[in-house]
Amino acid sequence: MIPDEAILHFEKAIYLPMLTVILERDRAEIEISALKFKDPYLKMIEQTIKFVQANLKDSNTYLRRKNMKLIKRSSDADFTEYAF
Repeated sequence: MIPDEAILHFEKAIYLPMLTVILERDRAEIEISALKFKDPYLKMIEQTIKFVQANLKDSNTYLRRKNMKLIKRSSDADFTEYAF
């Protein structure tokens, strides 16, 4: 049985990399946009990326210490299957 605490870290290991990709795309779009005041948005995105990366590192460290792995099993256009 997987402890509830571990489930939270597995969820972070799945969702936080996706969030990072989205934030990177948003940053690229803002950089090329016609906004007059880009800096506040770019700073907010940068801070969020750093926060997400720190959380992902914490989750990966937890999983490594507990000898747990997240394995990507299969993927199609709509779904990705993972094994804990």
